[in-house]
Amino acid sequence: NNDKSDSQVLDTKIGIRTVCVSPNGQHLASGDRTGTLRVHELQSLGEVLKVEAHESEILCLEYAKPETGLNLLASASRDRLIHILDAGKDYSLQQTLDEHSSSITAVKFADNDGKVRLISCRPDRKS
Repeated sequence: NNDKSDSQVLDTKIGIRTVCVSPNGQHLASGDRTGTLRVHELQSLGEVLKVEAHESEILCLEYAKPETGLNLLASASRDRLIHILDAGKDYSLQQTLDEHSSSITAVKFADNDGKVRLISCRPDRKS
């Protein structure tokens, strides 16, 4: 006999996993356990974007800082993919990076010597 209600079981499967506020404070991006990426306008809470971006849970989101001169959002997932979206162009997909061999746990945009790089990491593997 299962004491949990169906809604409790459902909540553990589709809950929000990560959030990130845009540098200008206008948008809130969230990623959930099913791989859905959502962006909401913070003032009205209206949904700007809802897309099934990944096949597995989204583990991290990162907006590029204003000093990079770019208006990008990166999403990374347990599915080993990083998607780069242009927040200035209705969050249109600009690039997908698929070079990781396991889950991606963090992404950061770095501006150094006039070049913008995306740094990503994954969990260490045990020998």
